[in-house]
Amino acid sequence: MTDDLERRLRELSPAQRELFLRLSEQQPPGATPSPASYPLSPAQERFWFLEQIAPGEPAHHLTGVLCLTGELDVPALQDALDRLVARHEALRTCFRAADGVPTAHVQASAHAPLHSEDLRALDDAQRTARRSELLARCAAIELARCPLLRCSLLRLAHDEWQLLWGVHHIVADGLSMLVLANELIALYGALVGEPASPLPPAPLQYHDFAAWQAARERRGAFAPGLAWYAEQLREPPTTRLPADHEAAGGTARGGRCRQALADEVTTALLAVGRSEGCTAYQTMLAGFVAALMRWTASGDLVLGTPVANRTHASLQAAFGLFVNSAVLRFRPDGDASFRALLQHVRAVATATFAHGDVPFERLVQ
Repeated sequence: MTDDLERRLRELSPAQRELFLRLSEQQPPGATPSPASYPLSPAQERFWFLEQIAPGEPAHHLTGVLCLTGELDVPALQDALDRLVARHEALRTCFRAADGVPTAHVQASAHAPLHSEDLRALDDAQRTARRSELLARCAAIELARCPLLRCSLLRLAHDEWQLLWGVHHIVADGLSMLVLANELIALYGALVGEPASPLPPAPLQYHDFAAWQAARERRGAFAPGLAWYAEQLREPPTTRLPADHEAAGGTARGGRCRQALADEVTTALLAVGRSEGCTAYQTMLAGFVAALMRWTASGDLVLGTPVANRTHASLQAAFGLFVNSAVLRFRPDGDASFRALLQHVRAVATATFAHGDVPFERLVQ
C-alpha cells in the first residue's frame, strides 16, 4: 500500500474505510514479474521451521506415482518435466537463511533430474522393496538445492512403467500434485504428437499469492478472523484421546485402514445429511465427532482440518503451497440427537470456513 493511499484511507470515515477494505478484499491476486527473491508466506514459514527441527522428515514431502502404459518416449518425458519446472517458479525456488531469516530464491532456469531403472528382472517382492527405496529418494530434498522436485522412472514390463515423484511441501500442496500430473500428461502428449489442447499460460506464480497475502495482512484483513478464533478458543479444551496405542516419545510411523461402505448405507447416510441441509463432508464429520465424543467421554472437541484456500478462480490451476489449516470446535448439547449434532456440525463448519483464509501460523502465534 502506498503512502498516498494510506493517507487517503485515514481521511475516510470508519464506515467508508470498512467498505473500501471489504471491496478491495474481493480483488484476486494479480500477476507480476518474477522476483529474484521474496519473503516466505506464513505457510512456508511453518515448513521452514519444521524442517530446521527435523531435517528430511518424510511428512514434509509430497510423493506420487503415475502409472504409464504403452511405448514411452523417455527423452520426451524428460523434456516435459523440464517444461513443467520452467512453467512453475515454485519448482525453481530454493530457500536459504541470512541472520536466521529465510528467503525464497527463484532460479531463472533449472533441470528436472530423472533417475531411470529397469526392474523387469526382479520379482514382485524385490520390485516393491526397490520402489519404496526410490520413493524415499524422491522425498530426500534439500531446501537449498533447486529444483525441489525429484523423479524416478521404473520400467516394470515392455509396455509398463511407473513415474515416481517427490516435491517438498514448502512449494506444493495436494491440489498442486494434481496440477502437476495433468500438465505433465498434456505436455508429454504435445511433444510426441498426440492431439491435445496446448496449455494456457500459467495464471499466477506463487510469489503473486505470497505478496497478495502479505498485503492483506498489512491491511488487517485477518484481524476479524483472529478475533473470532480468540473467542472460540478462549477456554482451552481438556479432551485427550485415550493413549492405549500411543507410542512412547511419539512417532510419525503409521498405517492406513480402508473400509468400504455398502451402497445402501452410503445412500441412507447421505439422505440423512441432505434432510438436514448438510454436505457429504459435514455428514461424515458429524459421524466422526460422535465417535470421538463417545471414545473420550467428552462434549468438547477441537479438530483440525485442511482447507484448499484457493478462494479465486485464478488460483485453481496455480502451483504452490496454498493449503491452510482450520480449527473446528464442537460443543453440542450433551443429550443431542444425531440430527441435532448434524445441525451443530453444519453451523460450526460454516462459521469456521468463513475464516478459512486466516493463516494457521498467525493463529498459533
